[in-house]
Amino acid sequence: MTWPFENDTSGIVKRISNRSISANRKRNIFIVLTIVLASALLSAIVLYGFGVMQETQNRNQKTAQIMYHAISEQQGQELYKQEEIAWVGEFFNAFSEQVNHSTVNFTYANADMLTSQSMPYSGDLPASENEIVVQESFLDSLGYSNELGQTIQIPFSDGTTHDFKLTGILDVKTGDIGRYTAIISKELVRQQYGDGGMIDYYIGLKGAQNMSEEEATNYANTLAQQLKISDDNVIVRSTYFNLKDENHGSDMLFYFLIGFVTFIGSGIVIYSIFIFQ
Repeated sequence: MTWPFENDTSGIVKRISNRSISANRKRNIFIVLTIVLASALLSAIVLYGFGVMQETQNRNQKTAQIMYHAISEQQGQELYKQEEIAWVGEFFNAFSEQVNHSTVNFTYANADMLTSQSMPYSGDLPASENEIVVQESFLDSLGYSNELGQTIQIPFSDGTTHDFKLTGILDVKTGDIGRYTAIISKELVRQQYGDGGMIDYYIGLKGAQNMSEEEATNYANTLAQQLKISDDNVIVRSTYFNLKDENHGSDMLFYFLIGFVTFIGSGIVIYSIFIFQ
């Protein structure tokens, strides 16, 4: 009951109460959203960091640990018989030509070599001396389609034109800088260079991810002695082991710092909500 001389404050109290409940509800929603967004951001940073490291590791695992430079084909074939070797990449940089104001590198490489260099292709690698694999952009510059099996004519700088059967398309984007890559056959290398066409052999070792550079060096030198390969032709690729040993620590520290800063910032925002409510 309200006396005539009393003020009825029930409406004011109700409005204040409703406003307080509404403010608390908005504050709670904002806190929940802040926590959700902070958690999502932290999760994204962690997942991205591990994803980048895993991608780097996978890419590094495809690269060779040992290279035997300019050795004979007979010596190279012995590498395929070694149980410790997982894969062998063959490479020979034959020659370069100026074609339509662009530089074309004619190179021999087998499938494992192209895989290790992240150079995918469609179709088949060349087997005979008149077969070739080129980039689609190079075909465009010559006025040809990407139809496999067709014969393409490549003009050389000496005025001659050479016919090649297109067996595959190399999926490498370098034509926009005026340089192209053409994959030729080992048979053409033999015909052009004979015994002088000494090929580089890139070696991927089994269990290399658990191997030190010293262990790889000892194996490379021992195998070289067995195959009578000169010490000057033995190269242990330190970049593989440097990436394997160093990348994880530095990358993890970088992403940890980003996550820590995000965590502190989110905590300050939530703390401020409670202090200044």
